[in-house]
Amino acid sequence: MKYTTITLCLLMVIAGSAQDKPIEISTIDFVQILENQKDRAYHYYENNWSILRALALERGYISSYQWIETEYTEEAPFHFMFITSYPDQKAFDDREANFRIIMEGRTMELLDDQQPEVFRKSVFLKEAAKVLRRD
Repeated sequence: MKYTTITLCLLMVIAGSAQDKPIEISTIDFVQILENQKDRAYHYYENNWSILRALALERGYISSYQWIETEYTEEAPFHFMFITSYPDQKAFDDREANFRIIMEGRTMELLDDQQPEVFRKSVFLKEAAKVLRRD
């Protein structure tokens, strides 16, 4: 009986600790390349989005990021998915201020000086998605 009580108490502590773990929050941006301007889009995301995410990761502002290319279809009219994950709700809430800090003094790196709205379109943005499992 004594060991059962101790075991039960330990399991309750472990379960309580797991529930207290911060929930990771993600944003997912679905992007369409306009007028077959893949070179401009790649250049923009490689030299801006990816660099800013790498810096944010180094500073602990985000927990991960992914740039996923997918096939454009009528059912899913986008070419890229950009996923940025934040370690907890506070980091998610502070994301705009944190990225402003990182972007301070930087200019956008563009190919042929074409602005992003010329070569890409955000089809859909999903914010505050909760990450339920990460391997």
